[in-house]
Amino acid sequence: MGVVFDYLFLQKLKTDWNDLVNIIISNAYKLIISMVAIIFYTLGTSLALGTISSAILKLSSLTSIGLRFLIYYLYHYLNKTHSHNYCIVFLHCSFNDR
Repeated sequence: MGVVFDYLFLQKLKTDWNDLVNIIISNAYKLIISMVAIIFYTLGTSLALGTISSAILKLSSLTSIGLRFLIYYLYHYLNKTHSHNYCIVFLHCSFNDR
């Protein structure tokens, strides 16, 4: 069984945080729609095969993939639309129990 911890530290340099929060909120629906579609697809295929534990493990890894997608999207969106520099640090820790 694996436990995945994802931490996102996003530091915006030289501007205030309200602009960043507005950008995230206004674009969050794209990520939510795509993640819901992926979750239903994963659960549907896993439950069709009769592997519920496989579905749970896939969902935990999808959370990690979703966060990475959000970081990638934010990094490119912010650096293309604003003249300021952004510093993004992503720490990914994975613990596997056997």
